[in-house]
Amino acid sequence: MPHLVRLILTLILVITGASALAAARVQAPPNVLEVVVVNGPLAGTYKPPTSEIICLHAKKEKRYMAAWKDFNAHDAKVIAEAGINVSNPEDAGAKHGEVRIAFGDPD
Repeated sequence: MPHLVRLILTLILVITGASALAAARVQAPPNVLEVVVVNGPLAGTYKPPTSEIICLHAKKEKRYMAAWKDFNAHDAKVIAEAGINVSNPEDAGAKHGEVRIAFGDPD
């Protein structure tokens, strides 16, 4: 009987410890994509909702991408989509890639 009690207490401690570790897991920072247009009629800072931004780091392909799209954008002065594609993001030095920013109706 004491062996059974010790086993039960050990199981309770293991389950409690595992639950505490799962709860303490570090959460990733939110995805942020900030677009700054310095001049012109659409000048301003645009910050899409972080919950709608998709980020992808494809190490094998040596690419880093971040993108957002508003499928309901119909106003010509509203940002409809934004994306960045960086080539060789882990190489030292200047980074090169493509940026796409679209305003108004995405179609």
